[in-house]
Amino acid sequence: MEKLKGISVYVGLSDYDIEDTLKYLSIAKEEGIDFVFTSAHIPEADIEGSFQRLLDKSDELELPLVVDVSKRVMDKFKLPKSLGALRLDYGFTIEEIVEYANNLPYLIELNASNLSRAYLEKLKSLNANFSNIRVSYNFYPKRYTGMDIENVKRLNELYKEYGLTILAYIPSNSGKRPPLYDGLPSVETHRDLDICLASYELFAVGCDGVCVGDAYINSNDFSKLKSLTDIYELPIKVYKDLSNEELEILNNLHTFRIDETSYLKRSSKSRGVKVEPHNTNHIYPYMVTIDNILYKRYTGEVSIALKEMENKGFVNVVGEVEKDAETLIRLIKPGSRFKFKITGFIGE
Repeated sequence: MEKLKGISVYVGLSDYDIEDTLKYLSIAKEEGIDFVFTSAHIPEADIEGSFQRLLDKSDELELPLVVDVSKRVMDKFKLPKSLGALRLDYGFTIEEIVEYANNLPYLIELNASNLSRAYLEKLKSLNANFSNIRVSYNFYPKRYTGMDIENVKRLNELYKEYGLTILAYIPSNSGKRPPLYDGLPSVETHRDLDICLASYELFAVGCDGVCVGDAYINSNDFSKLKSLTDIYELPIKVYKDLSNEELEILNNLHTFRIDETSYLKRSSKSRGVKVEPHNTNHIYPYMVTIDNILYKRYTGEVSIALKEMENKGFVNVVGEVEKDAETLIRLIKPGSRFKFKITGFIGE
């Protein structure tokens, strides 16, 4: 399933002139963004007048808008035909949510950060149309208040039981939103992380899409969003003296084996390629290795170490996973496809 990719816009804040925001929407359309998030009830924002212009522009561009609303502002605006979803924040009864999900022509989005099995069962008992319900996590402007990735993983397992699509927020690597200018992630450890790594961690725990909570983002951030696929990209640094065979193996598309061990993550894609022994150093966690010809039929097999291991000379140490990607390595499920992204050389 192709991953959803969104950006955010805000009106009524001094940092965001409405004319600039409307131009930014046009850029988002050109960049192939799937949806745009906005909020109709930011406490410090003055949204009168400008907000309707934003809604009308999304209609003109046929760019799906996700509007975060409270019950207090629900009826203040003429919603666009191209509306993608209403994100119901607070003030709505469960009966109202069921009515919206069963009767409105767009998605109803619920807050994934605080749903429970009991609440989902209540929705089910009221015959809510789950195919018209999506969930998305909060973002957290205040540092150290974001969620833990393992908690997101646990909640996602619950939401998948009900067939729900799941979105989460990532911070920009360029523009930051006021008033704190400290990023808007759903997961705290993503606050200062690269967009791609943050997204891949969320995909690894079951999220179906990501949205950059900050605005505005630059062309580099747009490029990163567009590059996201269901193939994990793992940044590594390598040794300078690698053979052509080793480099070719590292540049291949790989799949983590289903029969995973606690010692390493393996790909047999390139098994059989004859690799001469060299750099057969002791193996430490997150080193990237390739088996050499002394390992007989395993020659060419590539692995990422998860634990410290003895090396009897059968394994070439060719690189190291970048520190920021270590959590991602632990989260990726067996059977997932991946490729290495060589970002530099060890020792430089």
